[in-house]
Amino acid sequence: MNLQHDLDRERIYWLQEQPAPASAVEVMAMEWLRRDGFEAKALQVGERAPAFRLPDQQGQLVDLDSLLAQGPTVLLFYRGHWCPFCSLTLRDYQRTASRFTALRTSVVAISPQAAAATAHTAKVVGPGLRLLSDVGSHVARAYGLAYDLPGPLKALFEGEYATPLPEINADGGWTLPIPATYLLGQDGRVISAGIDADYRRRTDPQAVVARIAAFYGEGQPPEASV
Repeated sequence: MNLQHDLDRERIYWLQEQPAPASAVEVMAMEWLRRDGFEAKALQVGERAPAFRLPDQQGQLVDLDSLLAQGPTVLLFYRGHWCPFCSLTLRDYQRTASRFTALRTSVVAISPQAAAATAHTAKVVGPGLRLLSDVGSHVARAYGLAYDLPGPLKALFEGEYATPLPEINADGGWTLPIPATYLLGQDGRVISAGIDADYRRRTDPQAVVARIAAFYGEGQPPEASV
């Protein structure tokens, strides 16, 4: 069973449980993102990833340059603990953590959530995955992933979903990232990019593991720099 199978099963569940008007708003928002070219505007393969320094679930600052000095790095941009599709994705990457460690590859997950919400997510997901707080969505914007919720979707979050993003994210705004999975080489350039306006679709960790092995030839990236 792979990640997308689990996500598809979750999607079917929500289509059965969710009122039709709410589903229509969600589809409208995804179509708007695609129509406005958000996927194409995001950081692409071959481009250099913007540097960042963000706190993890334990309050420790994580620097992208330091991660890259140790080996390839996987960046997961997710929406928040309230999103069941994000939770499924994080758990799957957490279960695959040992595979990435064997390939000397760091994996960090980035969301606009405040520290308290990120700490809660870490408890739900389990150990082995570093979760970073991008309060204000500054890193997501630098990667071309951040968008402000359109009016109908904002109303849905305020009403039907009872999900107060301005409080969860502690920035007073209604901004989310398009979920994305980036594999960065040690030079900071993007080796692969999984970007989809449909938040119900994510990149399987096994596919990322295979991409690392294929890119570096014999399945092992070069020794970490010192």
